[in-house]
Amino acid sequence: MASSGMIKTTHVVALIMCAVALAHLASNAEGAITCSETMTKVLPCLNYLRTGSSMSATCCDGVRSLDSMTRNTPNLQTACACLVQAAKSYGISNVYAKQLPGKCGVKLGFAFDVNTDCSK
Repeated sequence: MASSGMIKTTHVVALIMCAVALAHLASNAEGAITCSETMTKVLPCLNYLRTGSSMSATCCDGVRSLDSMTRNTPNLQTACACLVQAAKSYGISNVYAKQLPGKCGVKLGFAFDVNTDCSK
């Protein structure tokens, strides 16, 4: 016969596992962002990011939308990694990339720069 202490410990462990599972589900309830979604948001900014030319309202709408989608660490890291890779692949200027969030009135949770370590 199991002791009452062992049963209580088993119940506590089960409750902790349920709490962890619920917390994980809640954090994913917002939905994980994809690189494709990230690029769709900043694509209207591509000319500005390459040349510093004028930005459209659509560009800032996308940046603000991206900002609101990256409020949790996994989404922030995904968007960051995607944009860093895009900066390397599409000839995006670090100067304009760093200026973009501020010009759109947001502060992303990472530096949009080819040298950014998105794991931190």
